[in-house]
Amino acid sequence: MKRHLWTTAAILVGVGGLFAAVTATPALGAGAAGTSLRILSASKGTVPVDDTIKNVLSLRVPAGHWLIGAKLWVSSGSPASIVNTALGCALTKGAATLDNSIINIPKVAPDNSSGGVLALSAVIRLTAPATITIRCADFDTEVNANNIKLTAAGG
Repeated sequence: MKRHLWTTAAILVGVGGLFAAVTATPALGAGAAGTSLRILSASKGTVPVDDTIKNVLSLRVPAGHWLIGAKLWVSSGSPASIVNTALGCALTKGAATLDNSIINIPKVAPDNSSGGVLALSAVIRLTAPATITIRCADFDTEVNANNIKLTAAGG
């Protein structure tokens, strides 16, 4: 009998806690009066990155607190004489680098190709609107950046 009462109490506390979290946490869609979560995004198909540093995608973000996420997949587009697929990308705001990453994968036979996924993220506070950009360099391996996504969540 006592165990049943404790189980019932635990369930009620759990349900009450879940209700409080959902109704009072801005990250879950609600919060102080007038607040809401905004999601902005941009996408692009394929961008060849050959022997250069290239801006592959940009997103204009208003002032506020933002979680920025970016992702793309890289594929080899280079001749057989190049033995790997390499791409380095940075998430930037003006001249400032918010995050960066690199992928370097050997090509495999019989197609002499390779590919992989690259992801970037940052949390920023903007006091004025700014443009967030994904910039990539191929390290002379002549690759393609594919299915590029850039998302800002916050407000």
